[in-house]
Amino acid sequence: FVFLNSSLTHGPGPGPLHGDVPNGATYLARSPGGTTTWDNIAFVNCRMDARVAPAGWAGLGVNNQPAPNPVTPTAVSGWREYGTTDLAGNPLNLATRVGGFQLSAGDVAAGFATRALVFAAYNNGAGWDPQP
Repeated sequence: FVFLNSSLTHGPGPGPLHGDVPNGATYLARSPGGTTTWDNIAFVNCRMDARVAPAGWAGLGVNNQPAPNPVTPTAVSGWREYGTTDLAGNPLNLATRVGGFQLSAGDVAAGFATRALVFAAYNNGAGWDPQP
């Protein structure tokens, strides 16, 4: 999964609290904990509100979650993030994240800067440039 230039927000929902999520109560991803699944996700230039926990990822030791697969993320595999801001556009301190990989500007330019780059390998390398 790649979230490119997205906003993670919340709105009213059903129930007595109307679906409200307390600050710091949700994570960007968590793993099923098996070796037959791969936990590959990237958040690139996304805006997030305070409901996302400062740790970001619910990995091994966080909230009793299993380790992701791969355990050690890289620029091409695992839990990845770059350029995250709050909803007002102020950069978040990604040093508080636990278990993810902080992509560099070069990593983003090489594979995540546009939809076309994200889908470059689609259809045996023919690529795809999906439009909103």
